[in-house]
Amino acid sequence: MPKQINKNKSAAQLSFIGVNGWGGKRRGAGRPNQSGLVSHMKREDVDFKKPLHVTMKIRSQKWNLRCREVAAEFKRCARRAQVFGLRVLHYSLLRDHIHLIVEARGNDELAAGMRSFGASFGKALRKIFGGVGSVFAGRYHLHVLASPTETKRALAYVLQNFAKHSKLLAHLDAYSSAPYFDSWRTLFGGGLSPILQDHRASPIPDFLCLPRSWLAREGWRRAVAI
Repeated sequence: MPKQINKNKSAAQLSFIGVNGWGGKRRGAGRPNQSGLVSHMKREDVDFKKPLHVTMKIRSQKWNLRCREVAAEFKRCARRAQVFGLRVLHYSLLRDHIHLIVEARGNDELAAGMRSFGASFGKALRKIFGGVGSVFAGRYHLHVLASPTETKRALAYVLQNFAKHSKLLAHLDAYSSAPYFDSWRTLFGGGLSPILQDHRASPIPDFLCLPRSWLAREGWRRAVAI
């Protein structure tokens, strides 16, 4: 005869207390990204108080972005992106990628501005170099600059990127916003070369914007020396 089940006796509920290790949402979980491209995970939250470091890489290994035609198109596209809420503060054109320091009021403005810039600049590059297909190697990389030190390091990285890799530390890169920068001593401290020490910044052109966030305007100046 089958054993009868007592329906009045409730089953004890098991609970997991102090679980560590496997299971649950955690940083670095899941299959590692081996594509070399930027993940399609949700972007970091963006607001007008924090500047942003953006990196865009192109697919072609044969193109070189460091030419006058590309620089002219970059300026036109950066100026156009302002309409959508993207404010380019600083930039550096390298052979196969671009560094930007930008501001945006929020994620929607950043997305709209980067779509405008990416579409127009990609079309311009195809017109200059030819070919078909996608211009950029996946999504752009985004890093929200949340402190004076992060912002200062990003400024130094973008403004002197080409000079550092070319071992020309006294060089003012014409394919960057370095000629418009006027605070080299604050950025690098003493011991500057005469080129940087005596440099008189050119007026800010209309394709670049003056910083509105405290970090990009004044905060980075309070960070420790690089």
